[in-house]
Amino acid sequence: MAEERAVRDILNEWEPIGFPTPENEYDCLVHRVLSVLHVSGTKHELEATIKFELEHHFGLRPFPAKEIKPAVDRIWKWWQEKTS
Repeated sequence: MAEERAVRDILNEWEPIGFPTPENEYDCLVHRVLSVLHVSGTKHELEATIKFELEHHFGLRPFPAKEIKPAVDRIWKWWQEKTS
């Protein structure tokens, strides 16, 4: 699916874990992100979802919001362009 590929590419380029991972490493996060976007989520909800998943699913605690912002901005921009 094109949406999954776009979000996966952004997350893989961002590499929040901090080292190279398999291409599908963030697929659970991809699905959560798309779910938020499809239910008319806000940018704040998107950021909170990514932060929650990184901290609770991946165990990256605490994950600073300032480090999430670049990925959130890219995903949000992509989504706004796609849906406008």
